[in-house]
Amino acid sequence: MGVSDVPVVVWRDGGASRKTERDADASKAYHEVEILKLLTDAYLYKDILSWESIKHPDKLQTLLRALAYQVGSQVSYNELSQMCSMDSKTVERYINLLEQCYIIFRLPSFSRNLRHELKSSRKIYFYDNGIRNALIADYRAPEVRQDIGALWENFVIAERMKSNSGGPNSNRR
Repeated sequence: MGVSDVPVVVWRDGGASRKTERDADASKAYHEVEILKLLTDAYLYKDILSWESIKHPDKLQTLLRALAYQVGSQVSYNELSQMCSMDSKTVERYINLLEQCYIIFRLPSFSRNLRHELKSSRKIYFYDNGIRNALIADYRAPEVRQDIGALWENFVIAERMKSNSGGPNSNRR
């Protein structure tokens, strides 16, 4: 299965609507994007912020964007703390919170050297490509995206995690 075989909706919306139509008309696509933006805003910025009483929501938003741009890459808490102007303990706390809310999940980086693997940084993925795309406001078709490899990696690993671990939208009962 190649990129062109996967419906555009899965790449753009992350499966929020799970449609299989390839060519939705422009107004329908616009409404789907607007719904995704509303869902993202309501879930991320209202529910999570009020649940944990986050003092600096702008920093959480900056962290989420940084994670969205680095999806599938090795992530360092120290680097993220510098990018977001907060200490690494706060970054770790926010990442734990986002993981508990099934927004993101962490995987250890693979290395053939076990000692290196134990101390190396982790990769962070989003459970839903649509949330990731909404955070960076990029809804373009897969054929014109520079990040298609990262989107594909995130999609495959997230679907595998959902089916294996009982995460959101899991097939496991």
